[in-house]
Amino acid sequence: MEVTWDPPSQPHGPPPLYQVERTDLSLSDPRDLVVRGARFPGNGYHRFPSDTLPVNRDFTGLRLSFRTRASDGLLLCAVSPGNQEEYLALQIRNGRPYFLFDPQGWAVGVGVEGDGGRSYNDGQWHSIMATRKQAVGTIIVDDQYQGNTYSPCVCVLSPGSVFY
Repeated sequence: MEVTWDPPSQPHGPPPLYQVERTDLSLSDPRDLVVRGARFPGNGYHRFPSDTLPVNRDFTGLRLSFRTRASDGLLLCAVSPGNQEEYLALQIRNGRPYFLFDPQGWAVGVGVEGDGGRSYNDGQWHSIMATRKQAVGTIIVDDQYQGNTYSPCVCVLSPGSVFY
């Protein structure tokens, strides 16, 4: 873009008349992919609506991509509205992704296994898919490394209730 105008006829005189023209981009790189999303330089955050995390559902899942050089940090935290009885969080601990969730009062966390202890704070893009189905949590990183866990306490209060 190039902007030009005529100089004013007198100092501090009337505002100039603008002329805007479209020109070729300078310093562009057509190989760079433009991706929608939120980026946080430093300690920024994005606040989602309170109904983002559905309450009393047996399944919650999310997928995101990240890149960082920080060894510890919070990637995402979602808390149910009201009494905040349910939550899920994705964090980086010692350079490794970790998924935390709370299925009805018992906090559970799961990390990635089978990746040789690899660190993911290498400044490269990585993808995470984290799911919770009832009391079972799963995290998958880069579509190949996975971890699973379950809550040791599930209480279903209905006819024929099961407690374990």
